[in-house]
Amino acid sequence: MWGEILTSLDGAVVLLYGITWLGYARSFGLGRQAPTKSTIVPLLTALIAHTAVLIVRGIHLGHTPTIGMHGALGFVAWSMALCYVFLQTHLRTSAFGIFILPFAVVFTAIVWLVGGPTDSTDLAAKMSERGALFALHMAGALFSYSCFAIAFAGGLMYVLLDRELHSKKIGALTRRMPPLAKIDKVVTHSVGLGLIMLGLGMVLGVIGLAGQPEGWESWEDNAKVFTALLIWMAYAFILFMMIRGDWRGRRGALGAVVCFLMVFALYFVVNLMFANLHGAV
Repeated sequence: MWGEILTSLDGAVVLLYGITWLGYARSFGLGRQAPTKSTIVPLLTALIAHTAVLIVRGIHLGHTPTIGMHGALGFVAWSMALCYVFLQTHLRTSAFGIFILPFAVVFTAIVWLVGGPTDSTDLAAKMSERGALFALHMAGALFSYSCFAIAFAGGLMYVLLDRELHSKKIGALTRRMPPLAKIDKVVTHSVGLGLIMLGLGMVLGVIGLAGQPEGWESWEDNAKVFTALLIWMAYAFILFMMIRGDWRGRRGALGAVVCFLMVFALYFVVNLMFANLHGAV
């Protein structure tokens, strides 16, 4: 029964995000840079509905709704939509929605089509034994991935717009996208926030495992720890170079794009091959 209910709710969330993206695509095609009711209302509706689904799934599992790869993708999609609401409110531009919302559509579609394991409640019980700090560790790490995804979208926007500007032709992107300086600011801040959240997640994971029997042994043997550290170091290097000024603009944007592709590849490889400790992130 729970499985059928959650599957139906997941399908509704995919539909709402899809409708929202179509609204942004239409607005982009019409050359409207400022958000309108036709984009804001569907986005808020989709976010509220997704929040309700996560709450229902959390109640069913008795744990944060980040269990398994499907739960992680759903949480990343939700946190991206949440971040974009604040981003849109601050920047007053809807152009980012064309590049950011496809992540929400694809990730929630995977959750809907693939679904979760039949023993999610057993896995949730196992994760609950690790305590609240470990749950916060998972949420922090996943939230950082959403920040890196937004940095990827911004980096892609920067590269495409920069290319058009260097061609010395005023095209569709020049008329519809925000200035390069604003996009660069979004990329920098997204990378910075992602680093903070990933670092916080790793610290909470260390503290949580320190109180577990044989926690350090399993910690050292788990591939996810090393990949998370590798990702943090890569983004830290990019942010350092951007703040220093050497990688401002196109180089920083390309760095954000390449790093996120690395995150995406490592996430799926590690989750498919190494699931000894986390089972969720």
